[in-house]
Amino acid sequence: MTESSDNLPTPQPVRSFKILVAALMIGLSCFALIILLIIQVSGPAMPPGPDNINDIFLLAAAGIAVLCLLSAFTGYTKRLKKIRNSVISLDDKLNQYREALILYMALCEVPGILSVIIFFLTGDYKALIITGIMLAAMFAKFPQKQKIINELTLGWKEQQELE
Repeated sequence: MTESSDNLPTPQPVRSFKILVAALMIGLSCFALIILLIIQVSGPAMPPGPDNINDIFLLAAAGIAVLCLLSAFTGYTKRLKKIRNSVISLDDKLNQYREALILYMALCEVPGILSVIIFFLTGDYKALIITGIMLAAMFAKFPQKQKIINELTLGWKEQQELE
């Protein structure tokens, strides 16, 4: 822990990144579990209709998930490249990394939440596959000290400052 200007301890950047990502992943998981319990107890929210309506909802959710996942990966990669190529302080690099991470996580969480809502409406368990894929994509970018060092290609001095 480091001391801030008002003498209050501030968490290390890697730790705060981990807390942020874990909170987003746990929130999505809890939402999915609560909806799963509701479906088990009272069934889907929509009355049964034509069979193809579930497929339409599922295809729409899958399409949105693919678009968001592609946007997340490309945006994250572009932002990391920009950070690597810039000559700025470690604090600025970490702030930009946090921005890239938050944008990536948001683009993964939106289709995850949408698929849980579609599961709530239709009761189609296939919608939860999309949620699982989004959680896996979020977990793939879970911040760890060595991963951050590698992704930002930090020099020796910056690595020491990170600790």
